[in-house]
Amino acid sequence: MTAWKGGRRKTKGRKTSGSRAAASAVGLERAIAAAARELRSTGKALVTCHVSPDGDAIGSGLALALALRARSAEVVFYSEDPVPYNYAFLPGASTVVRKVPAGARFDHTFILDLSDASRLGRGFPREGLGTVVNVDHHATGPGIGGLQVRDEHAAATGELVCRLFKAARVPISPEIATNLYCAILTDTGSFRYSNSTPGAFAAAGRMVACGAEPWRIASEVYESEPAARYHLLGRALSTLHVSCGGRFASLYVTSEMYRATGASKEMTDQFVNFARALKGVEVAAFLRELPDGRFKASLRSRGGIDVSAVGVRFGGGGHRNAAGAELPGPLDHARATIERVVAEVLGCTASSV
Repeated sequence: MTAWKGGRRKTKGRKTSGSRAAASAVGLERAIAAAARELRSTGKALVTCHVSPDGDAIGSGLALALALRARSAEVVFYSEDPVPYNYAFLPGASTVVRKVPAGARFDHTFILDLSDASRLGRGFPREGLGTVVNVDHHATGPGIGGLQVRDEHAAATGELVCRLFKAARVPISPEIATNLYCAILTDTGSFRYSNSTPGAFAAAGRMVACGAEPWRIASEVYESEPAARYHLLGRALSTLHVSCGGRFASLYVTSEMYRATGASKEMTDQFVNFARALKGVEVAAFLRELPDGRFKASLRSRGGIDVSAVGVRFGGGGHRNAAGAELPGPLDHARATIERVVAEVLGCTASSV
């Protein structure tokens, strides 16, 4: 039964998808407003992001740290892993620490770009955190803390931080703008991925208006590569394997390859996209060996293939078109496992690898 009132139809007994979306939007705006109040009130804050940080994690965290320091707050930006070489140019990057002072206590803890506590790192403190604010755009994971600003439709966590700063009336300096532009640029694949929404372009445009220099940021991120990265890439490309009738492609890097080339793990960023770029490929996987013999799997897809469902199968997660997980070794087992599950998703037959 439907009832009409004021020219607007209401459905009794159930919510329409439109009403659910509206309710979700209202909830997000309330969360942003609440997080903005916490941001304005803090005197001592811990800022952190996920292990193996990418441009969105580092850019969002540095932007928040700079904004808090501009308000005279005392800030510790903790990262389990070092800032990747191609983000070391970002304003404030030298202030990131890999150890939280023993016994430190904070008014607030801002956890950015992750929604699963297992990705905080072993050195993350479990006490003295104060009010925990989680800002994230991943579709998977339970969330962290009592105040969560989460929107899977945001192109990047940096886009949500832009909205948070607007609500908190934070002045956007060129340094803050540089970090947030980098966050959005890298998580949209230089505005090539399907998450390159009008909101992403609008937020990036505002950062340019506030002093971010697109050409310089792109040059630092994508055109300042060490030779070791290319030596490693050459070895990784030699492992390229295509199956499922050309719909799935994978490649890998082992610990021996790191040793032979002198490269480091952060130099493998974007390797998976070389597999996804092949014509006809719908899902791509890149396997990177970890120090303990396990393998970190990075997954990418085109169109409607949801690789976050693959990541969740192995305790990971992510987005529809970009996800990750960790798999047990050895290499042949990890490759066969990921191909088998992807083949199930694609509805094809896995080959022997």
